Amino acid sequence: MQYAVDEDGRPGLRRHKSHDLVHIDWCRIASERIRESDVLDRNWDGMGAVGVVHADDDELSVYTQLRRTARPHHKSGPRLLHQTVGDTVFEIGFDAFWQVHPAAAPTFLETALDFLQPREGESAWDLYAGAGLFATGLAPAVGDTGRVVAVENAPAARTAANLAAFKNAGALDGDVAAIIPDLGSVDLVVLDPPRAGAGPEVVVALGEARPRAICYVACDAGALARDASDLAIEGYELKRLRAFDAFPMTQHFETVALFEPVD
Repeated sequence: MQYAVDEDGRPGLRRHKSHDLVHIDWCRIASERIRESDVLDRNWDGMGAVGVVHADDDELSVYTQLRRTARPHHKSGPRLLHQTVGDTVFEIGFDAFWQVHPAAAPTFLETALDFLQPREGESAWDLYAGAGLFATGLAPAVGDTGRVVAVENAPAARTAANLAAFKNAGALDGDVAAIIPDLGSVDLVVLDPPRAGAGPEVVVALGEARPRAICYVACDAGALARDASDLAIEGYELKRLRAFDAFPMTQHFETVALFEPVD
């Protein structure tokens, strides 16, 4: 949970489609552990936001952000947290990205593997990999003769560390658009970009790599539509689509889409 902070140091949530701040005693979709914390009772003078992270190891971490900056500052709790999906335990920084809904990560991984149907010996990319969720599912699916490359530019994600147990997988640190043109061809791609989408530069590079299947995980339907249009120019068509209510009590939803070459 991340709460905005007003000029008096009082935390709350933004009113729908507004900058107005609503002060609350508790949030309906926050976990019980977060509700029990004293974050909403404290004064955060000088801060623009305060966040609370509740991980699978039942630890709470609190961070703050100054006004007009997106860089979080650790306040209390562990700096490294753990999330578990299947047999894999992911270690991530307190400020790293992880799906908000507790069932989202395993559900999206299962859907991506169902869409892509990985085969023994295939190569795969996990782009905008975060902690490496999709790479950890692809690695055993393509087997010892296959290869998985994850690309992520946020050190807090600890992508390489989370893939250390998989001998056929590795991680590259940097901008997706800058890295993938040098990676050559590939069989499978999982694309999980930020809300703004992948953009034309990345889509063109994917067209040149010519994967047999692209699984696009989108938190913004508009960005998915724009990238789908660019993928069509590169010769890819939408084959399957599923939408998930991963953000309860909001208008947002997560979409998982499968694209394959036209010919």
